[in-house]
Amino acid sequence: MPGDKSLKSLMQEAVTLAPRFGRVRGDIDALRGRALVGDYRGVLQNARIVLEAILRDLALKELKLQPGKQMLDDLVSRFQQQVNAQIVPAMILGHMRTVQAWGNLGSHDQASGLFADHVALGESEALTSANSLLAILNWYAEKYLGKDEAINPDSSGKSASSSRGRLRPRVLFAVLLMFIVAGTSVTVVLTGQRGRADHDEAVSSSSLRRDLDSALSASSEPAVPSRCRTSQFTVLKRCVASAQLLVGGSPRGAREQDLRALDMLENCGPECAGAAEYWYLLGRARLLTGKDPGAVAEAAARSLSLCDEFASAHNLAGTAAFVANRTEEALTYYRRAASLDPSFDTPRTNEALVLMKTGHARDAIPLLGHVLERRPGDTDARFARGQARLLAGAYLDAILDLEESAKFNPKDPLVFLSLGQAYSLVNRLGDAQAAFCTSKRLGSPQAAQFCRE
Repeated sequence: MPGDKSLKSLMQEAVTLAPRFGRVRGDIDALRGRALVGDYRGVLQNARIVLEAILRDLALKELKLQPGKQMLDDLVSRFQQQVNAQIVPAMILGHMRTVQAWGNLGSHDQASGLFADHVALGESEALTSANSLLAILNWYAEKYLGKDEAINPDSSGKSASSSRGRLRPRVLFAVLLMFIVAGTSVTVVLTGQRGRADHDEAVSSSSLRRDLDSALSASSEPAVPSRCRTSQFTVLKRCVASAQLLVGGSPRGAREQDLRALDMLENCGPECAGAAEYWYLLGRARLLTGKDPGAVAEAAARSLSLCDEFASAHNLAGTAAFVANRTEEALTYYRRAASLDPSFDTPRTNEALVLMKTGHARDAIPLLGHVLERRPGDTDARFARGQARLLAGAYLDAILDLEESAKFNPKDPLVFLSLGQAYSLVNRLGDAQAAFCTSKRLGSPQAAQFCRE
């Protein structure tokens, strides 16, 4: 969940920025109106429209490309390509994928019939999308829009000032080694209707599969191997809807939408039993809702029994083992996941955290360095490397990482607590006090014993 701000306050901040965004000002203004009347589906839809306009403008400015009829999904995919990786910071790209995913869910119907239950979209979903959209608006305005410049996709596309503003990404590590990142499946939804002709259903399944795989790739998860993919339309549809509900969750977070996803998956019929993707998502839902690690491990094992090439399922199995304090088993799963897809960075970060817990912090440093070489903007990996360096006795290097983390996560008490510890170890006692007291003000009870305010 995005911080402590209400949907109303986020919308007010967006409206303040609206005059700088040209022809989409009306759509930004409409976001507030829809939020005030409880039209949360409309908030998701309007946020998607605003993002699409921003990316069309960005294509002109940075790629010197006329976007033509390219839609949002095509534009997001273009900017996540390696050749364009330096244009949009990794955390802003993550926010874009969040708005994309929720916007797609809000724009399409997921029910099988007129009287069937549909996926409910409430204030929490709108709040998640609005938080990400506001981060995007702030970044784009600071980097590309001069005081009087507004977005106009029909303009010449000349770039404005490239001065970068401070990013404010959401911190994924709630506490070092308290949990291991399980991977996030941001899912894009395009559904067909049950009861249509077989041809229409086949077309809908193909579209749904294509968009799901694209979204998994966009959320830094590897593509599902072809032999692991379900061909059952109803199963795929349920997987997509539940994966969307799990977006942004954290282990044991047990949000309402995580519980809805778990209920949706656990009530799937026998047709789901043969789908590796279904078992993976069920295990993930169990993890996010705080179920017993054994139940998570069982679902991951079922998934892997159907498809041993499924890297995400190996990563999930590693997390279940780690939560159960089976660290050697966790390392085996994480290393298998990374070997199946060398571009999958999450298991490397997880392996590093296990190594840190088991007294091998020095071995964790190169793993996190590899992640940061591929994704310099990964603030979570940078914070973890700062912790690893601190544990390994490389205090000056740790300070460099932790100071960088503090710039990007100015409201994270754990970053400042760690920074205070690092400063203390090199006898920078004044800086240590400032960091400890910042951590205390941000709510860290551990920092309170060190801050002398």
